[in-house]
Amino acid sequence: MELTTIELTRLWKNGKTFTHTALSEFSKGACFENGTGQFSDNDTAALRELRSALHDGRYIGIGFPEPKRHGDVPLQIPSDAWAPDVSDWQLEIGPGVLGLWSYAGLDFCEVRVVQSATHLTKSGGRPTLKNILEGAIERLSMEGLVDIAKDQNEHFDPIRNNAIHLYPSHKAQIQKASERTISKYFSPIYNDLKDASE
Repeated sequence: MELTTIELTRLWKNGKTFTHTALSEFSKGACFENGTGQFSDNDTAALRELRSALHDGRYIGIGFPEPKRHGDVPLQIPSDAWAPDVSDWQLEIGPGVLGLWSYAGLDFCEVRVVQSATHLTKSGGRPTLKNILEGAIERLSMEGLVDIAKDQNEHFDPIRNNAIHLYPSHKAQIQKASERTISKYFSPIYNDLKDASE
């Protein structure tokens, strides 16, 4: 599914660098544990694991074409750009270190990484209400079902219904979610879309 410019911009703003995401989400040991200022084996494994997650769609990469000019919008980097067959040296100079990511003759700068909505709905473990609501809101947004001509509270029932569809085993928890809780996660997206349309 194609993301709109507004959605990509919002996701980019909420994303983190490639290295930060890899080390915070996938590293099983201390960062730079060998004291040389280079990645440890655990860190390199985390970088490879994130690259694999980007390649298979659990995460998406978003960046700006280089050279970045005023008014440019971020683009989603194709999953093929994250093919896992790279050397350790190439991993270490990936986005977040030198800040550029090359693919098909393009250089992307200011690359950030976010979990895909699909990953949020399929990840293991018990999801929090925050994960559940964000996944449902993300999916509605990606499907173009957020209507800024309507009040925010008119979206609360569709958000609940979508959340129950994505997480049926958490139906009772979702139904108990207050409008204030839903608004906490929905308002930033709704306001971004509204501001962009003016």
